[in-house]
Amino acid sequence: SRLVELGSGLGSIALLAALLDFAPVLGIECEPELVRRVAALREEVGLAPAAVRFVAGSYLPPDMSLLAAVDEAVRRKYRTDAPSVFAACDLAAYDCWVATPFPGADPLLRAIFRQHARPGSLLVEYVGEGPVRLLDTTGRSLEYHGSESDAELARCRRDLERLRRT
Repeated sequence: SRLVELGSGLGSIALLAALLDFAPVLGIECEPELVRRVAALREEVGLAPAAVRFVAGSYLPPDMSLLAAVDEAVRRKYRTDAPSVFAACDLAAYDCWVATPFPGADPLLRAIFRQHARPGSLLVEYVGEGPVRLLDTTGRSLEYHGSESDAELARCRRDLERLRRT
């Protein structure tokens, strides 16, 4: 599987994916200093640059029109001064997208995914203390709330049954 981590920070998910033989793996981070630090970490763990690549820039499409999907407070958190690497990175080539967006940014991330991911791709997102969400390009989704409670089991059963019917 081809994995891209959006807003990769120190690249822990991308590095782990490369160690687990995902290929190619790409991390996109708007803070150049974090990209430099993760390159050193990649070397430290013995991964070649070809195994996992990190680029400095924004994963937002250059026209920024999708920013309308989020409220003003969330828009202000995005680094719109970072150069867009959207086209150069060909996000549609990746079948697994992973992101840990800040609270309120998940609608923007989903809009980008729906418009630009290739059919059959999967988005894995984790927002703060919330659930882990899996979404596919058809709009199907599944949430995991991190517990082994009876309520979580019932929620999982409902979600799986709903997915089986779609």
